[in-house]
Amino acid sequence: MINNTDSVYSQIVPVEYPKVGDPPSPARIGVVDIANAKTTWMAVPGDPAQHYIVRMEWAPDGKEIILQQLNRKQNESKLMLCEPKSGVAKTIFTETDEAWVSTINEWSNSSIGWDWLEGGKSFIWMSEKDGWRHIYAISRDGKKETLLTQGKYDVISLDRIDEKGGVVYFSASPNSAVQKYLFKAPLNGKGKAEQLTPASLPGTHTYTISPSGKYARHSFSNYYSPLKTTWEELPSQKPLAGQKDLAKEFNPKAKDSTNVEFFKVTTEDGVEMDGWMKKPTNFDPNKKYPVVFYVYGEPAGTTVEDAYGAANDFIYDGDMAEDGYIHVSIDNRGTPAPKGRDWRKAIYRKIGQINIRDQAMGAKKILEWPFMDTSRVAVWGWSGGGSSTLNLMFQYPEIYKTGISIAPVTSSLFYDNIYTERYMGLPQENMEDYTAGASITHAKNLKGNLMLIHGTGDDNVHFQNAEMLVNELVKYNKQFQYMAYPMRSHGLSEGEGTFLHLSTMVSKYLKEHCPPGGVNAVNKP
Repeated sequence: MINNTDSVYSQIVPVEYPKVGDPPSPARIGVVDIANAKTTWMAVPGDPAQHYIVRMEWAPDGKEIILQQLNRKQNESKLMLCEPKSGVAKTIFTETDEAWVSTINEWSNSSIGWDWLEGGKSFIWMSEKDGWRHIYAISRDGKKETLLTQGKYDVISLDRIDEKGGVVYFSASPNSAVQKYLFKAPLNGKGKAEQLTPASLPGTHTYTISPSGKYARHSFSNYYSPLKTTWEELPSQKPLAGQKDLAKEFNPKAKDSTNVEFFKVTTEDGVEMDGWMKKPTNFDPNKKYPVVFYVYGEPAGTTVEDAYGAANDFIYDGDMAEDGYIHVSIDNRGTPAPKGRDWRKAIYRKIGQINIRDQAMGAKKILEWPFMDTSRVAVWGWSGGGSSTLNLMFQYPEIYKTGISIAPVTSSLFYDNIYTERYMGLPQENMEDYTAGASITHAKNLKGNLMLIHGTGDDNVHFQNAEMLVNELVKYNKQFQYMAYPMRSHGLSEGEGTFLHLSTMVSKYLKEHCPPGGVNAVNKP
């Protein structure tokens, strides 16, 4: 990167960053004998520059090292045990997927790679092998596996193993992908999972459970109920002495006074998506209002979750509802919602294609609602959401009239290898998908109003992405507004006054090109 602001002379800032198409940095595991300082390298099979060692740790008895290895495409996972003195590595468990194999970071915030049972004779693992993310107990030699949860639903997170009590606690939401509840299931695999969170508290529940499994810090909110937290006993969920009873604190009537609502929309392709909508204050169904779509759309996150503040205005300078905007967000296929393996992995090799079509077709249906003003439709997003914003503006210019794209990837060829190759495959094998999903490919189709924003010091999504897009827009004489923040990183968090400037600029642009306020149908602007 180039730093033009901290010195009279420009400075080069080196960034060690393997782009997609380049092999991973090779890694190896060594064990040091403390007595003689001799290192024994583990003989992990395969070319280190074509594999990832995702994580490793000692087995509970300290006699072996267990590790997870992914191939470069990340569609084959191998669990191995290594003998420290000899370095011999043996594979005990292999899993493959036509897209990518899920890893622990998708279901746990813990830095620990394995949850052991029976003093190290078996361990807990997650797999999507039957189409849903479920919990398995796997013997140390990998020869026996026991399914602990079963059914057509995803385990969202593994929350605690109570081996003494013979249960595993986990979060799931079989009936609504935008909510989350606590369940327990027997560790022996015999018996059904049981929901512990009261059904009378609809929304998102988060539990931090004590090592003994007897107590939990329980947090709850939904889109009309602010976050509340208490301490409870498990599995009864009885509040501890002096703690709040969340069931008594909950006010279901608050739903009647909110202008936020959750909905489902089904596209002409038969794809059903969850969404939220925040209507203007003093909403009049006989008027037509401008709509602003907030989008992300990639495998790293969802935007539609039934939690308080889900429909906030974020960088908008003011109150969108007070000003007269309808604010909407929907989650397309490929986002990590608990809707099964096929939903999440439909996007494989199709970032910039399938997610963009889902979003556009969802918007098309939403814009049929009588109070939507189809002449005032805006979309905005950051990072992957910035990428989606560009593709929506370029691929579906008949729908989206104004777009605000912050720190976007304008071609997956400019992003890192570990994320991109996981979800897009190797460009050496399917370059056509990289080309079809790149916004720079479609930039010539721009018809509406576009604001492009990027930090020149972005070491995640490099400033190169913006400059490559600018070249394409200039090439085709496409007019747009452009803001480059000097030496700001991906979050644009550095520099005095940056956020206020960003918020003011974005809001001013939105108001100018997508004016707020409801109008009578005959008086449409």
